[in-house]
Amino acid sequence: GNMPNLSRMQKQSSSRSTRFLLKLIGVLLFISAVAWGGFFLWTQTLFKNGDDLKVTIDGPDSVKAGETVYYTIDYENIARTSLENLTLTLHLPETFIMTQSSPEPTQAERWNLGTMTPTSDGKIMIGGTFRSEVGSSQTLQALVTYRPGNTHADFQTLESKKVMIESSVLETTLSGPTTALTGDEVTYTITLQNTSDTVISNV
Repeated sequence: GNMPNLSRMQKQSSSRSTRFLLKLIGVLLFISAVAWGGFFLWTQTLFKNGDDLKVTIDGPDSVKAGETVYYTIDYENIARTSLENLTLTLHLPETFIMTQSSPEPTQAERWNLGTMTPTSDGKIMIGGTFRSEVGSSQTLQALVTYRPGNTHADFQTLESKKVMIESSVLETTLSGPTTALTGDEVTYTITLQNTSDTVISNV
């Protein structure tokens, strides 16, 4: 028989319906990509640090267990728009006993701060004592939730501060003989001293 000529091949034209479907799929993929991109930009809500709100926690990095210490939570609107529905929540260690705050919280360890205009700021002062083990590390956290005036999404800023418990206001000493014979009567004295200027309860 005759061998076919394979040096040239003619492209077979696709049908109109195939071309229409391919174009339709391409348009739908483009619209989907734009929609998802807008969705993620519109609904990002967690831990947007430093863009709209600046939060700091000022206070000692190392303390004595039992002494009264003070911490100040400063917050500042550094955005060009107002921040609405501002709420600050403190997450304190179980061993930290808060004895005072200014202003008073709206409810336990939570402050409803309302609206902040651009370049405005504020602060919350708390005082209390750590009843923690000497040598341990404790963490204070301030979580602020807010809504920029030009969006419909909520954002959050989280600030943490680590505190070392280096010593205690209670000092103890034990005195008495270092050697003894079997049957000897010995006396040991335990001295407990409060080195702070406040009353220590539940010792």
